[in-house]
Amino acid sequence: MGIQAAAGSLGLDFIPVGDERYDLCIPADLWETEDVLVVRELLEDPEFSKAVRRLQGYDFRDCGKIMGKTGDE
Repeated sequence: MGIQAAAGSLGLDFIPVGDERYDLCIPADLWETEDVLVVRELLEDPEFSKAVRRLQGYDFRDCGKIMGKTGDE
């Protein structure tokens, strides 16, 4: 098993067997910290988006999208 981007870079065929979703969850108390702001800015950068969309086998339609927030818990 592997990923399509790695197979493509080596000129290998690739047969997908399923999809996986990965989310980055950030605790509310860290949301405005400098390190998290750097990551958020990167995810919103059009050049970053352009670069990652060139990778084969990934779906970046929700990359950088804030999926939901909870209250002050």
